[in-house]
Amino acid sequence: MTALANPRLECFARALAGGAAPKAAALSAGYVAESDSAKARAARPPVLARVRELEVEAANEGRDLRPVITRLMTLATTASELGTVAGMVAAHGLLTEAAKLKGMLPPPPRPRIRSMGNAEWMATFAPKPEDRV
Repeated sequence: MTALANPRLECFARALAGGAAPKAAALSAGYVAESDSAKARAARPPVLARVRELEVEAANEGRDLRPVITRLMTLATTASELGTVAGMVAAHGLLTEAAKLKGMLPPPPRPRIRSMGNAEWMATFAPKPEDRV
């Protein structure tokens, strides 16, 4: 998630996501309290998108779904080992729920890729004289 480029607008969006009315959010962000302009500012697409992001972030804060997913997977394995139709139906339901919860997890952080100059790349990956036959 990226904050809005304008710090005052970011503060406004955070206040809206916290449940403030547009006029109150504008006041807390340092804008002049004109309700019409506050409502128009709140309706801007970047502000709406940022408010949605902040609301989702707040809803998922403090919830670690990984233990629940692990338990569902264990139960699905146990149910499938029963070798009955009922066990397979139960396993299917448990796996479906685990997949739904897994989709709610935040994406893993992307690894930082360090760029290498040509000389550094050659020093690291070029064949060494002792490697040549």
